[in-house]
Amino acid sequence: MMKSCKICNSERLKEISIGKERLFFCFNCSIYYNIKFPTQDELKNYYSKEFSPIPDNIKFIEYRRLLLYPEQQRLIEMLIKFKPPPAKILDIGCDRCYFIDEARRYGYEVKGVEISERSRNFCSKINIETYKSIDEVEDNFDIITLWHSLEHLSEPLNYLQNLLCRIKDDGLICIRVPNFDSFWRKLLRSRWIWFQPQNHLFHYTKKSLQNLLNLTGYKILFIKSQKPNNFLTLFAGLLSIIIHMKREKIFQKMKTILKLFYEYLTGVEIIAVCKKN
Repeated sequence: MMKSCKICNSERLKEISIGKERLFFCFNCSIYYNIKFPTQDELKNYYSKEFSPIPDNIKFIEYRRLLLYPEQQRLIEMLIKFKPPPAKILDIGCDRCYFIDEARRYGYEVKGVEISERSRNFCSKINIETYKSIDEVEDNFDIITLWHSLEHLSEPLNYLQNLLCRIKDDGLICIRVPNFDSFWRKLLRSRWIWFQPQNHLFHYTKKSLQNLLNLTGYKILFIKSQKPNNFLTLFAGLLSIIIHMKREKIFQKMKTILKLFYEYLTGVEIIAVCKKN
């Protein structure tokens, strides 16, 4: 039986290989996605128990907080232009609430959704309310953010459609995803830093994200490709290594520094800000 696209139902699909991974590409909506998907139970188990960008060690948590600080400030400045506080933000895939912890200091009322129990436990220690699933959230929000979360979702079309009822009539949804159409991804292929098929199920280009947002009933205010990491991010990361990893072994320090430079150089994302259509 002919397979159909998970986004637009087109049967105009092509199988491609990137390293050892096999993907579908849809000629109709331009989306790339993994041929093999984990089950819902496998996904829940992976994110709730296994997946974490960093260890639970407080030194690594604080290392990442300082590393991300310039990035968070740029994002908050962008949101203030569209919808200044007081306003309510829901951050989906909030990890340890780095972003919304900063946003609340600017006067935003914040909540998060995070499947990882370890991350939710940390968020509760800093008095930020988080939920395991969007289904547990009853409020409506002025801003919903998905910072590098959409690519992890197995049903992005349905998920975004379901979010419509949780956004206020004049509210925003803001999305960032890795740019699968970037020069560095094409050059490095399976070695690109954000080609992570073990947890990235869909791989977005600017065109495919536009198509998805149009299908789900959002009006795109702007969408562009950008490097999330600038010199300030790199400087903050190096400073954070000096502060928080001074007692780590030299191998661990060098590994972290190399990863920092690699992401600084090759990381390219798509950012979109939308309203209800």
